[in-house]
Amino acid sequence: MGGFTVNGCGTGDSFYPKLNLGNHFCKICNSIQEFDLMEVKRKVKVLYIPTFSLNTKYAVACKKCKTGYYVDDSIRDELLYGRMSIEVQSGQIIYKKTAADSSKVIENKTNQYGLTKYCKYCGSRIGSDQIFCFSCGIKAE
Repeated sequence: MGGFTVNGCGTGDSFYPKLNLGNHFCKICNSIQEFDLMEVKRKVKVLYIPTFSLNTKYAVACKKCKTGYYVDDSIRDELLYGRMSIEVQSGQIIYKKTAADSSKVIENKTNQYGLTKYCKYCGSRIGSDQIFCFSCGIKAE
């Protein structure tokens, strides 16, 4: 998480929060702070104005000071879909698998017009011709 700038030109990171992961102790802020799953885009800056992205990574980071840890794509997906949570202990991120929340799982139900599909993960209604759930992005079965 960094970059460089010389005379207003160079690269720098831009942070975009994707998911709130709760309040945890930040060793840099030395207090309890909100942690987010953030999209970190390395952008080219011209006269201090971000123009285009060179690459995109994801990180679990403190919302206040932006100090955090990069995560790979598999952990990013597990966090986004609620199958994993984090815990911060002595400056390290601990990833924990979460049990499937049975209250969110909705079996397919029928109504007077025929079969209506619902997402098994988030419970959103899925059209009969949809391949993916528009709410959570998981493939409809």
